[in-house]
Amino acid sequence: GGGGGGGGKLATSREVQDKVDEVEGGLRRLRQRIEVVAEASEAAADLHRVGHRRALDDLASEVADLRQQRGRDSERVAAAEDEAAVAGRHAKAAAASAAAVDLQRIPSRLEDLEAKQRQLQQAEKENSSPAVSELS
Repeated sequence: GGGGGGGGKLATSREVQDKVDEVEGGLRRLRQRIEVVAEASEAAADLHRVGHRRALDDLASEVADLRQQRGRDSERVAAAEDEAAVAGRHAKAAAASAAAVDLQRIPSRLEDLEAKQRQLQQAEKENSSPAVSELS
């Protein structure tokens, strides 16, 4: 019966070896699955980080654009204020020169009016004289 027992022992050790191989195969597959899951979760984390980074970049770029726009707007406002100031100075200068021209005209206009007044007074004297009234 010793040989049979030996035979049984061989079968058992082969069975054990098969079982060991099966377990090792299972472990290998499990390790691979763990690696796949780890890679997937790492990839997900990367995507998440990239997503956050991209969102932050987008926000930063939007903020930069708005700052630029605000800068351009304030430049435009300043330019408009400058133009208004220049226009105001031109208007004042024009008004002042018009007033100066008027002031220069006043004496000659005054002379004209005084001359007309003298003419009218002269004509009135002539009209009121008896010789003229007899003619008319």
